[in-house]
Amino acid sequence: MPTKYISTDYYFHFQTGKVHFLLADMFAHYYSDFDGVMLSGKDQYSDYIHKSGIAETERVYKDFYKDNDSLRQIGDTFDRAEKELLDQQSAIATTEKITSADFESFITSAAAILDAYAAFDHIFTDHLFKDKREDIEGLVRVATEKKNVLRERIDPILFGDGTFVALVRKIASQYGVPEDRIFAASIDEVRELLAFGKMPERDIRNSDYVVVRDHDTYTYYFGDEATAFIAGFIVEEHHGEVGELKGVSVSKKGVYTGTVRKTSVDYTNLKGSIAEFEHIPAGMILVTEMTVPEMVSLMARSKAIVTDIGGMLCHAAITSRELGIPCIIGTKLATKILQDGDEVEVDADKGIVTILTQ
Repeated sequence: MPTKYISTDYYFHFQTGKVHFLLADMFAHYYSDFDGVMLSGKDQYSDYIHKSGIAETERVYKDFYKDNDSLRQIGDTFDRAEKELLDQQSAIATTEKITSADFESFITSAAAILDAYAAFDHIFTDHLFKDKREDIEGLVRVATEKKNVLRERIDPILFGDGTFVALVRKIASQYGVPEDRIFAASIDEVRELLAFGKMPERDIRNSDYVVVRDHDTYTYYFGDEATAFIAGFIVEEHHGEVGELKGVSVSKKGVYTGTVRKTSVDYTNLKGSIAEFEHIPAGMILVTEMTVPEMVSLMARSKAIVTDIGGMLCHAAITSRELGIPCIIGTKLATKILQDGDEVEVDADKGIVTILTQ
């Protein structure tokens, strides 16, 4: 197993619950400008971008954020791709047979929608807060308005029972292949199935996977190989006796105490995750890797929100400001250090979470 890939050489960009590998393979091309590692293990999906590419985010940012017209053009691209995908969903429901052309059309439209949404990722939008141009407040306002709206519009297409799931189910039924095998396939494996009527056999009982994107070369690891790669890649930070966590306060100020409740979204079982959220009582301190639209009702019932990851225009930052709920982002270790039932103090004036009792 390669040893040259070590997490300390990468920027920890994103983390959530489980994500189907077929979607992850699409996401791997979503940040194709940057070398990176995407992995899924222990029911958690994580994305790392090589630190050598982080400096490039400012150059890309300047292309995206030239002016309001540039952002409008990105929005127009999103709108067109969204319409294509929604039209495809109607076609998928009525067609007798999914063809290679149908699948390529889906991949192309999905890539366009993800590329457009990528412009609002925190690795780019955080540059807004260092930009000295006179009209920067207008760009911040437009980016803020668009980001959450666009993210919410992605969900009915790629998650739940949207276009992606409808497509997979149709292909599985058409070729007599279990749905789980299609969800666990790469884009090229699905292409092979559609072209030749068969795909490589692969044991998917161990659902771990890794995608390495290195200078436009994509390398995949599955099952036990992926598990071994992850074990060698992730350098665990030594936590020791941690009494407090530091992050960035992005919303309502003040000091709040409460009980920790950790959660995340399993995108392979979105309905189950949402149902679980509905049973979480109000008034807790919500601790998660990063928030997503499916959590909004849970966020609204929280006393405060604490995340591992995020930027000044991440979903947690924007939504907590809209809800008027204190929120501290970018603690890096909250989900690793804090456990359900811990009593904590959230100091939204200083961006500090203090553990009171464990």
